[in-house]
Amino acid sequence: MERYVRFVLRRRIAVLAFCAVLTGLLGWALTGAQLESSLGRMFLGEDPRFERYRELTARFGTDEILAVGIEDPELFTLAGQERLRATVAALESHDAVEKVVSLLDAFYLEPGLIPRPVRYLDAARADPTQIPALRERLAREPSGLLLGKGGTSMALLVNLSPKSTGKAESIPGMVASVLEVTHAHYPPERVHPAGTPALVAEVFKEVFRAIGITTPLVAVFLLGTVWLLFGRLWPAGVSLTVAGVAMVWTLGVGVLIEPRLNVMTASVPAVILIISFSDIVHLCSAYLLELGKDPSPTKEEAIVASATEVGRACLFTSVTTFVGFACLSFLPVPVFRVLGIVLGLGVGVALALAVTLVPILFSFLPAPPPLLAGATTRRVQGALDGLLSGCMNLALKRPWTVHLIFVAATGIAIYGTWNLEIETDFKARLSENNQARQDTEWFQDNFVTADAIQVYVKPPTAGQLDDPDWLIRLASFRVAVEGLDGVERVTSLLDLIEQIDHALPGASGERFPTDPARIRGVLRLLKFGGGERLRPLVDYERGRLRVLVHPRGTGMREIAQTGRQIEALAAEHFGPETKVEASGLLALFGGFLDVVVEAQKEGLLISCFTIALLMMIGLRSFRAGLLSMLPNLLPLGVLTACLGLLWDRVDSDAFALTYIALGIGVDDTIHFLVRYRLEVRRHEPVEALRRTFSFAGRGIVMTTLILSLGFLPFLLSDYFFMQMLGSLLPLCFVVALAADLLWIPALVKIGWIRFPGSTPVASAPEA
Repeated sequence: MERYVRFVLRRRIAVLAFCAVLTGLLGWALTGAQLESSLGRMFLGEDPRFERYRELTARFGTDEILAVGIEDPELFTLAGQERLRATVAALESHDAVEKVVSLLDAFYLEPGLIPRPVRYLDAARADPTQIPALRERLAREPSGLLLGKGGTSMALLVNLSPKSTGKAESIPGMVASVLEVTHAHYPPERVHPAGTPALVAEVFKEVFRAIGITTPLVAVFLLGTVWLLFGRLWPAGVSLTVAGVAMVWTLGVGVLIEPRLNVMTASVPAVILIISFSDIVHLCSAYLLELGKDPSPTKEEAIVASATEVGRACLFTSVTTFVGFACLSFLPVPVFRVLGIVLGLGVGVALALAVTLVPILFSFLPAPPPLLAGATTRRVQGALDGLLSGCMNLALKRPWTVHLIFVAATGIAIYGTWNLEIETDFKARLSENNQARQDTEWFQDNFVTADAIQVYVKPPTAGQLDDPDWLIRLASFRVAVEGLDGVERVTSLLDLIEQIDHALPGASGERFPTDPARIRGVLRLLKFGGGERLRPLVDYERGRLRVLVHPRGTGMREIAQTGRQIEALAAEHFGPETKVEASGLLALFGGFLDVVVEAQKEGLLISCFTIALLMMIGLRSFRAGLLSMLPNLLPLGVLTACLGLLWDRVDSDAFALTYIALGIGVDDTIHFLVRYRLEVRRHEPVEALRRTFSFAGRGIVMTTLILSLGFLPFLLSDYFFMQMLGSLLPLCFVVALAADLLWIPALVKIGWIRFPGSTPVASAPEA
């Protein structure tokens, strides 16, 4: 490391020129970035069931429906009907809309030898006195899905074209444009969008807003924190300059690897900015401490000494941080794979630029005054000295007490983690006061859920779709599905058969007819008059029927579990000869989440094992490397315990926090132990600890403060994952700091952590 630092200082102009050219080239590469991705391919791109889903929806129609609930007490009146007709006509002329299902399509059958269809709104127009009876009747029929509870609200089911939802990042604009059409006819406060497209649009909007607001705020917070800690502007300027170059290099190389950026990789700049500041602050602190030594070294000697000592530790921390981020790339999810690669790359870039550009910039700047120069700096650094001194004294005087406290905290963390339940619910990703979440909850209170499980039933032969006996078995299967706890309502071709049967003379009053001859007659009428209305429900050519199952909950894993229960019921009712598939975007997401959660657990274990191995190699001690994982794993336990104890169900995205917390949190442990290993070769253990606290401890506290404040602006987001970045992640850093400054010294005092060639600290009774 020393030879490298001296090399870049001797050739600083050439190195700067090379960095400037490369920065320009990578900046130009950024112009080729495309912020686009299919929502399905972002998460399900490697699941073969996704292609099957696309094939089925191409035949029966998409399940990506934007449901718009509208409050309108006049909806059955002439004025209400005209308003609805104008709205539907305007929506169907929209480029992103294939068709709109509304109350205009709702009808009942006038009984007779050949039942006559009558639209509800036409009947209301002809005889307004029948409106209460029509409302009550409509609420009981399958088309009653369009009428809200109480009869004063309605739902527009806007079927979006696959082209409009092909790029996930375009969904917010598309949803906004559709709602703009609706708002031209109804007051915005009476319009309540729901369904997956509406929630995805809000999630993406919140993420983009958070990125647009938080990245500049992170820079401001970091600059202010660095100025407060050092009492001068040049460390902040150096940090921002080098961190800015690191962001350009990281994103530029990331675009060369994968030009199609997505919403997750768009969060990389803020993370790289924070990591870069952390490395650079260690270098600035060490440089100022070197200058304050007695006798005072030359500026170049101080630069070389600080960059060499801190650079070794930073190299070690960057490797472990890289491992933490890189393990994300092992997840079977394209979006996380790209995120892991880009973040892992960014860590290496940040370190390379820190140990290259920071010494060069130091060499151009005049030698600064010592660290404690200036009243503000003396107060801040004095407070740091008091904190460090108090931690060291507590750890050395009461090592067993400190150790037992942290062991108890670990036990509590394990208990909390045991209660952790992973789920994904787009609605729950938004804060309770978010308008999109409130609209979705309003819709769920007044209608069945907008999203449905698509159940495809294929009998042994296509002709059995007309077989009365098979249809009777299908009706029995429907009753069993309706009996499941997770099911609210089931709609299918059977509803149309029942509707016609009840309108024919001699109806038995049963829900589904059992007379085979009568069923055949109903099917003839249905095929004669069904037309386009049958397309979303049955494919006679390929012998497949679609059943829509509306779930009670909105959690994806919960929906996937309901889908598996439906398939199990189908096996009981039909046997292996009938193929039944439970599909739909949310059901696929939920089923794939089970795989993802297991992969996340395995990836985290691999990450912990790899980091432990690196700690053993870097510290050249099996014992010290293994015990060093205790303060590294505690923050993870605290994080998962908080998630498990504070929330009934935790979004699956929160699991990514563990990788970030482990990857960044381990850095302070490395800085502390690497410095202690160096000092214990020169001094007896207590003095070595004192010097470690003075040199590495100061940098650890400052970087923890920078990391915590750097992530704090993410609290401004309404998005759950972003809020966790701004709340629980700083908590992890604080817990890691406490473990590094208290638990590690206590383990040194007890004699559990020691290095070859050092003398164990003499044990003493606690005061």
